[in-house]
Amino acid sequence: MLLVGETVDAVWVDHALRLLFSNGSRVVLECPFSLGRSPDTATMIDPEGDKSGLVPALRLHTLEVTAAHATGSTLTMAFSDGSRLTAGPHPEFESWHYSGPETPPTMIVMMPGGGPAVWLHHDPTGQESAERVRSLLLAYLDTLPAQRTAVLRQQAEAVRAVRETAPRIWDVVLAEAPRADFADGPLPGSLAYRTDEAPLAGEVLVWMRDGRIDSVELPWFTTEMPAGLPRPEQLIRDAVGGDGAQGVR
Repeated sequence: MLLVGETVDAVWVDHALRLLFSNGSRVVLECPFSLGRSPDTATMIDPEGDKSGLVPALRLHTLEVTAAHATGSTLTMAFSDGSRLTAGPHPEFESWHYSGPETPPTMIVMMPGGGPAVWLHHDPTGQESAERVRSLLLAYLDTLPAQRTAVLRQQAEAVRAVRETAPRIWDVVLAEAPRADFADGPLPGSLAYRTDEAPLAGEVLVWMRDGRIDSVELPWFTTEMPAGLPRPEQLIRDAVGGDGAQGVR
């Protein structure tokens, strides 16, 4: 599920509770679920019960998802304020749904009595981009001191999907991985790339946010913006400066 790192942009209430996330994903909760910061303090919330009981769920608005997974018939989500949502199956009704941001979306519907119905999004081009960004990240981390990159390498291996959100900028979606002790902003590595037309076409920037790899940016030095992600053989280590005049090997 592509939820980690996304924020709850809207909470809708009708006969169900619907959470809309910043990347367009949705989670629909139709049956009672628990919400709280610990099992001892968790509250059972019934979307079709007394609406005043939904107040704890409304507080999820604007929070970031820090963990999300489905195990068996149970959905578990954790949020940046420390709260945890758990939704299990119902013996008679569909209990929860997940719809991803892809086109067409990955969908999970928890069926009556337990057991999911799953429709997986298949996008060979998107998967190829995710693999290319994962390889790009690992090559970039090779330019940093090895003793500082162990956690970052775990994050690079945890890349689940990428989205090109601006020219030459790919947002990174990670599976669960530990946070790294790096400040927000670009990492201090040094990696450039060439194209078939230019011996030095641009550089690679890896941006961090809240201890996690957030995005990969590929500024270009050429007149025309390069197309696509660089291939492994097009990467240039130890680049100095953005004008390409010297210091590259």
